[in-house]
Amino acid sequence: DRSPIDISLSAFFEGGWPKIWIADYDRIGVDEAWMPWIRHDPGFNYVVNFNWSKGRHNIRYGVEFSQRHLNHSQPEIEGQIGGAAGGFEFTQGVTQLRGGPAGNRYNTFGGFLLGLPQRMGRTLQVPDLIQLRSNFYGAYLQNRWTVTQRLTISYGVRWEYLPMVNRPDRGVEFYDTTTNTQLLCGYGTVPKDCGVSVVKAGFSPHVGIAYRASSTFVIRAGFGVTRDPWDVGPRGLRVNYPLIIAMNYQGNNSYTPAGNWAQGIPAITPPGYEKGIIPVPPTAVVHVIPKDLNRGYIASRNFTVQKQVGHGFVAQASYVGTLVIRQFGKVDLNAGEVPGAGIAGQPLYTLFGRTATTPEYRPLATTNYNALQTTLKRRFSQGLDLGVSYTWSKAIGNNSSIESTPPIQAMPYFDRNHAVLNYDRTQVLNVSGIWELPFGKGKTWLSSGGFASKITGGWQITGIFTAMTGLPFSVTASGTSLNMPGSTQFADQVLANVKILGGTGPNSVWFEPTAYAPVTQARLGTSSRNALRGPGLVNLDFGLFRDFALSERFHLQFRGEAFNFTNTPHWGLPASSASAVTFNPDGSIRSLGGVRFHHGHEWQLPDPLGHG
Repeated sequence: DRSPIDISLSAFFEGGWPKIWIADYDRIGVDEAWMPWIRHDPGFNYVVNFNWSKGRHNIRYGVEFSQRHLNHSQPEIEGQIGGAAGGFEFTQGVTQLRGGPAGNRYNTFGGFLLGLPQRMGRTLQVPDLIQLRSNFYGAYLQNRWTVTQRLTISYGVRWEYLPMVNRPDRGVEFYDTTTNTQLLCGYGTVPKDCGVSVVKAGFSPHVGIAYRASSTFVIRAGFGVTRDPWDVGPRGLRVNYPLIIAMNYQGNNSYTPAGNWAQGIPAITPPGYEKGIIPVPPTAVVHVIPKDLNRGYIASRNFTVQKQVGHGFVAQASYVGTLVIRQFGKVDLNAGEVPGAGIAGQPLYTLFGRTATTPEYRPLATTNYNALQTTLKRRFSQGLDLGVSYTWSKAIGNNSSIESTPPIQAMPYFDRNHAVLNYDRTQVLNVSGIWELPFGKGKTWLSSGGFASKITGGWQITGIFTAMTGLPFSVTASGTSLNMPGSTQFADQVLANVKILGGTGPNSVWFEPTAYAPVTQARLGTSSRNALRGPGLVNLDFGLFRDFALSERFHLQFRGEAFNFTNTPHWGLPASSASAVTFNPDGSIRSLGGVRFHHGHEWQLPDPLGHG
């Protein structure tokens, strides 16, 4: 009983190089497994609003309906190792001795030369076109109450409902973790919603207060709740088995290859649809959603004081906070749970022999952002417009974004993901402005209209200056000895205080490398996620303009612009793998993975056990 949809086993995008991923080196072939892609995604939005004013009240209410049509030809699914052309991943463990020294990039390249990938796979898109339909419903009621001439209060409530997404002719797919079967919702004997419940009581309150203490001083405050609006369809359920079949293969542990070049990747055969209930092969990737889809919410609060300080300047200081509860995220249900156990510690391998990743999209993350935001602005007058802003903030949580995966997916150790988030910058300063130079006719200097006035008049300069502190990063290590699929290994921190040496560019060291050591036991390293920060950023964009009035209708403008005017390097995050450092038998550093010492330092490796 084949699928009623058309099947194309030789699509145009299945040719070309496979993705060859050699850890610690640049990739060869197709860099991203999701390429190529062809998309046609029309959207429809219908909104009706009403407004009624009576006395001191202004009442607004309205309804909204939106729909998105998704039509894709793209052999992509989260968790795939290779795309339509296949993929091979080479790691350190295959050529590393169990219980021996920590692996390094030479082990990785050795595995590549031997043609022994630790993981490999290929993806087959069965129908020529993947289709999805998403609906959104919303309604709101708001009252703006002018209590006095100085005090205004706005309050209201909003209702939002995002039902389950569907295919044009049926529901989506639902993986049953108790039977290792994929249910085709609305096909055969399977109900269209597969029994998935979506919370409909998505009410969110909002309140805002504005108080004018004087003609030059205003106080504002607000609080609001917003339901997590993320559409689970386009990223989570857009593609799934058996419409997209990603077959992944990996060795039984981190020391074992999944196959070899000579054997290649096994061919993929699409399954029959039976009665809408399909057994899932152990190497096939499936996307999962929970049976109870209870969306989270975003609570926002702010408090602002604004003061006109004279000479056209307005100063403002604000506290801004955002708390996200149960933000959507993804976590592999088949990630290893036991250090050192390899695939034997994967829950679905124990139950069904599954080795493929099984990402579940669910309300998962908690994040908290708090900031002091200040601005100083001068309205354009007398030829000058100026704006200065400074933010001091902290963003902390256990997952940086919906699209990312927590570095540690093992639930017994999930709390170790809690840290400052990947995009956190403690301090950010921005200065921007436009200045009409005070020369020429009608200006302060050289206004006589003579030759000097014509040459120097009409010029403007613009600039944007930005300075910000660096992004956080983690010091990692080879995960071979950890042998817990799906989780990142952190290095051991062996010095209490880590010196930031500040070296940037080739042959430089950003932090003291001997403060960390690779891990050779079946355990997680002792260092914390995002414990260090990389280089900050300083940038100046500068522009010079002159307008020439040729006639009443025609003008000629000279414009010169320079981005990064000072040619200041913008450094990325430093290399941060402790496993790149190798040592001599006496404990001195033999190699920093291509990085040399500063000033001839001869650091010694401290004892990870603290004996000296």
